[in-house]
Amino acid sequence: MVAVPQLCLAAAYSEAPDPDRVDVLAAHEQVWIVPAPSWRELGTAQALFGSADVASAARAATAFQVLLLTREPAWYAALANPGLVVRILGLDE
Repeated sequence: MVAVPQLCLAAAYSEAPDPDRVDVLAAHEQVWIVPAPSWRELGTAQALFGSADVASAARAATAFQVLLLTREPAWYAALANPGLVVRILGLDE
């Protein structure tokens, strides 16, 4: 099972060259879409991480003590447990 924060899906959908791929990911039976945190939790995390989607991913990784896969590990520099952050390569790397 893979957990994907709802706000990360929204950000990916708005930025993806092919949004249909995000639909495929979201509809997969092994994907759990993590609901958005409360506005207060999100506001606190957003102040640390700079954007709602990054804050949501950081919160999910911390709350569930799971690995956070990202192409941009620097976005999560404020994470209390940096060992949860795993850099992944993009198709162009």
